[in-house]
Amino acid sequence: MLEWRVAMDHRKDGRSFERRALLKGMAAGVAGAVAGTDGLVAHTPMLQPVAPQAAVDTAVLLDAHLRATLTSLSELLVPGSVAAGVVGVIDKVAAVDSPARQRQLLNAIARFDQHARDARGVRWVDLPSPVQVDLLRQISGTPDTERQHFDFLRSTVINTYLATEAGQREFGWTGQQAYRELPGCPHPPGAHD
Repeated sequence: MLEWRVAMDHRKDGRSFERRALLKGMAAGVAGAVAGTDGLVAHTPMLQPVAPQAAVDTAVLLDAHLRATLTSLSELLVPGSVAAGVVGVIDKVAAVDSPARQRQLLNAIARFDQHARDARGVRWVDLPSPVQVDLLRQISGTPDTERQHFDFLRSTVINTYLATEAGQREFGWTGQQAYRELPGCPHPPGAHD
């Protein structure tokens, strides 16, 4: 089995980093990427976050319906994100995030359900994929105050995807090199419309 202990022999005090410290650092980086989107907390919360102890016990925040809705939205916003595990990462990070950030995520997901109910009378996950895409296009073109949930989810999914191995490989990372800065998007202009 691979040993995750990295000895720092050149340090005077002889301290070393253990697997737990490395994982905490990596988790903080992913949480920072997910939380890096500016605060867009809704003015009137539609849902309340799970009690903090319940979130710690289960290590997830979303129920089955919210998770299915986020899965659908994630794949539409960033194809390949579901296979990369983005939904699980978002859910687990949100479970230990602040109540305000939890409420922001829950409100954003619930808002898409509300758009689906207003437009077609059904939940988001019950809409056919072409209708979901059309609805996303409509929502993305609304004024800033109405589009805040779309922007929040899009940024959260993108940032989380870029923190995964699949997202990094899409930008050319092979595990053998490091970049001073990430290269530009390889897709032609207009490919993300």
